[in-house]
Amino acid sequence: MSRSSLIFKGIAILSLLTVLDILFFGVLMHRKNDVPVCSADDVYHSVVDYIQKNGKSNLEDSLPDICRKPSIDVKIKENLDAAIKNIIQECEKERRTPKVFITYPIVALFSTWASTNDTVKAEIHKNTLRNWASLKPKIQPILFTNDSKEVALANEYGWHTLPIIHEGSGAPVLKTMFKTVIEKYSGSVLYGYANSDILFTDDLVSTLEAVVTYYNDSTPVLVTGRRTNVPNITQEVADSFDNLRAAARDRGELFSTNAEDLFFTNKYFPWSGIIDVVVGRLAYDNWLIAHTRCKLKIDIVDTTDSLLAVHQTTTAGGNWEGFKHPKSKHNYALLQKLKIKVKFENGFTSCAQMASLRNFCGRTVIMKRDSWPADCACV
Repeated sequence: MSRSSLIFKGIAILSLLTVLDILFFGVLMHRKNDVPVCSADDVYHSVVDYIQKNGKSNLEDSLPDICRKPSIDVKIKENLDAAIKNIIQECEKERRTPKVFITYPIVALFSTWASTNDTVKAEIHKNTLRNWASLKPKIQPILFTNDSKEVALANEYGWHTLPIIHEGSGAPVLKTMFKTVIEKYSGSVLYGYANSDILFTDDLVSTLEAVVTYYNDSTPVLVTGRRTNVPNITQEVADSFDNLRAAARDRGELFSTNAEDLFFTNKYFPWSGIIDVVVGRLAYDNWLIAHTRCKLKIDIVDTTDSLLAVHQTTTAGGNWEGFKHPKSKHNYALLQKLKIKVKFENGFTSCAQMASLRNFCGRTVIMKRDSWPADCACV
């Protein structure tokens, strides 16, 4: 069975869960407000757990207590049971399917930042240093800097460092950093940039492995995704993948589709033809996605649904810090100088042709989107 058909079966189950949720709501809506009620989310997580245990337990026993009390229509329950058993069989087949062999590091991941006397920013950078280092050896973190103190600090955490050789308005040029890393880390499978305040979990690796499995030839690809803004990230939270997930779930906010803080490509991406946009300034992200999708006709993969990218939001900087920089419009000026007209909506994550997600078998897969917002139409 193809990945697509497996996902569609998952969608069928979700449809059943939606029906179940309505039934539960109909039964429980008259309860007092302080009594918890069963939701489709409760059932969904129970079903996923049941499937990943190969159906060795009873489905009803996997449900929380609040989901067992309502009487469920027998036919609906039979359909749900049959669909889930079918999914389990397909998951078993998928597990036996040989995986594409992947060499490590899977990605040479780089960032850049200026040395600072701001203690809050300095702690954010240390969080990033520890977080990315925890993903070694599958990830090789790299810092672009010309500051000897930052070089020494990065080396303490096992990062590699490279000098900044090409700037615009005091910020590094994105394509130059990519070309440098691709040249120096030829053994890596992918190459990536993320802002200095972005933290990841191990789902970065599983998502990029899915990308490599799907694009296992010389086809160029550009991978991006949305970030989740989480205020006041402490060292305790930053140093644990589980704590990061919990913080994102409990107090995080998924940011808008026009803000992209991470980019990954393979060595086949045509960086030489990309203009000299710089990081840390407005518009470079949307222009890059729009240009890649509409002009270069290269696939964009939106990893939002499988990859958690935590933005360390501070009280001072907030979520719009880039707008406050005195040279924030450098990239706009560059586009104007080159007489490049851009429909920035073309560069939103919602316009990506492809998306990653976790299927019911617990594996991250790449799927082709079949619809986009009207604003995604290329001009």
